[in-house]
Amino acid sequence: MSKTQPRWGGNEAIKQPEVPEWNLDILKKISELLGIQEPSEYEAMRIYMREISADYLRWKYIEEISSTRAEQRAELESVLEKVQSLEHVLQELNMASENGIIDELMMNTHKTKIEEELRFMQLSELRIQLEHLSDATQTSINKLKSQRGPDIKTALRLTIQLLIEYYEKVTGKKPTHYPYDKTEYISGGLFSEADCFVKAFFEHVDTSLVGPSVKDLSKNDARISTIMAELIKN
Repeated sequence: MSKTQPRWGGNEAIKQPEVPEWNLDILKKISELLGIQEPSEYEAMRIYMREISADYLRWKYIEEISSTRAEQRAELESVLEKVQSLEHVLQELNMASENGIIDELMMNTHKTKIEEELRFMQLSELRIQLEHLSDATQTSINKLKSQRGPDIKTALRLTIQLLIEYYEKVTGKKPTHYPYDKTEYISGGLFSEADCFVKAFFEHVDTSLVGPSVKDLSKNDARISTIMAELIKN
């Protein structure tokens, strides 16, 4: 599996999440699922679990505060309206007003012969840039209009993929997904070693994602199970 990178990039201004403590009980559970016994591997696991916990909670927070596609469209349409309005104003600007603006732009600047010649190009360049901005904004709006279905959330999927990759690296085993309790199929079930590792992680980091028991699965158990099936299948 290829190494996955988050789509958000780094941002030091993003709120730092409160990461749950990785105490001995949960670390013991995770280490048993991964077959970790060596102290050095145990410490590396503890560090990685804390890091990926912080990453997941930060990515989830970004998703929660990010604009929906509908909100993005509204924002971009407002920008487009203002840009096009300014384009229209500049197109209708008379020569005296245009010269007045250019004079103010050149105020307190030592005017060489070349600068005098170039000053008349400033508003023309602005008109060109506004046209480019208008076109780019319209393209962004069209892309949003072409997207169908609910807004895509990627924090959960990305974290599960990273956990699967970590499982494979540490255990040397190909991860599997098994939604059967013995022989009974359970929708949203998570019963393979890799399933149990991923579920144990989210049980500790984000309790909203898992049901209290196999017989009381939440809809988010099904989300985890579906993502596991898709990622392992690919």
